[in-house]
Amino acid sequence: SQPPARPTTPDLLEAKTPQPASPPAPPLSTMLPAFLPPPALVRSGQANPPASRLPPDTAVFSRPTPAAIRPAPHPPPELSPPAPRFLDAATWRHAALLTPADATPPPPQPPPTAQPATAARDALTLPRSASPAAAGHAPGRTPAPARTARELDAHIRARRFEEARATLVAGLAYAALSVRHFNSLLDALGKAGRTRDAERLFLQFPDVAPPGAKRDVATYSIMVSIHAKAGRLDAAEGVFARMQLEGVHPNAFTYSALIEACGRTALSAAAPSTYVDRAERIFRSMAERGVAPNVVAYNALLKVYANRGRLRAAFDLVNEMERNPRTKPDIVTFGTLIDACSKGYDLDGAFAVFEMMRCARVRPNRVCYASLIDACSKSKRPDRAFEVLDLMARDGTRPDLFAFNALIDACGRSKMLDHAFAVYETLISHKLRPDRVTFNALIAASGRA
Repeated sequence: SQPPARPTTPDLLEAKTPQPASPPAPPLSTMLPAFLPPPALVRSGQANPPASRLPPDTAVFSRPTPAAIRPAPHPPPELSPPAPRFLDAATWRHAALLTPADATPPPPQPPPTAQPATAARDALTLPRSASPAAAGHAPGRTPAPARTARELDAHIRARRFEEARATLVAGLAYAALSVRHFNSLLDALGKAGRTRDAERLFLQFPDVAPPGAKRDVATYSIMVSIHAKAGRLDAAEGVFARMQLEGVHPNAFTYSALIEACGRTALSAAAPSTYVDRAERIFRSMAERGVAPNVVAYNALLKVYANRGRLRAAFDLVNEMERNPRTKPDIVTFGTLIDACSKGYDLDGAFAVFEMMRCARVRPNRVCYASLIDACSKSKRPDRAFEVLDLMARDGTRPDLFAFNALIDACGRSKMLDHAFAVYETLISHKLRPDRVTFNALIAASGRA
């Protein structure tokens, strides 16, 4: 006897009621081999190719697919191709610069209108990386102010001034940066000793700044200070006069920088007293113009007196500070006064200032201790210099290279050659690197011995 024939799939579909004696038809996914596409990808309404065109081992699957298991006329949503996230390739390349809020496709914007370029902007010579695209900003999209500010700060800290300049120009063009960031780069250039670059950036501000932006009092004060540290009094006075012509009123820091410029010029001038008198006139003119002198202004004039050895004028100025409750002497005041006593060979006055500082509850720093050791050296009192060194150790202040150099010089002035080299060995044990001043002091000590 032969087993009954298995009903075919069309027979099962044509039956109106299922036959309980017959097993259910297996799902199509178990009948199709792994190399065939799933039914959802079969195009709707198109018959399978005839069996004669298929390989012999696949001819059994050439029957037309029954209507009950035909795929839907449209592919499932999960198989639909994903929509493009960005509009074009240019925006795709700059996707890393977009914030999470910008992840959705922006609405189409009209092409930006070209702004008329001024003659000064055309004449501006900037590095090639100064363009917005080269600075890392997507074309047609305003960069995030916080991210641009962080990028500028990173360039400044790494002393990559050309990249910082390009980021600043692009940020100002997009109004993502302000005058405050311009002042940060200007101050960094001045501290790095790049006076010419700082001056060029200062003069180019009207060409790179957005409309309506103006240089503030901090901008002018920084530029005056840069010229002052370079000893360029004429340039500092020119900037000071220019800010007043533009309606910017100088503050106490501006006057302090101008006084510093007078003091530095007096160091190399043929008639230094002329510049000291000019510094005094600038200081006294502050009250006449309604600007109250602060501690910084007092310290600037005090340093001018200290460099020129005007010890009595320096003490009178400190007494004037103490009478004003808003200008109490600080650590810079006492350190400058000790240095003035050192240059005036007044050792007792230097220790008196040191005691004044302690009574005022101002903790001395390394500069104050080094100035006190230098005062002992110039007065040929190496014993008191070693006392200051012991005082530093008890105070918890680690001696620096300047203190050791002053101590070596104190030993050399008193013809204590062995002590001088002993101090040198101590310097090496403190993991300090000797400089030219150290070896010059040792050579001078050897010559005096």
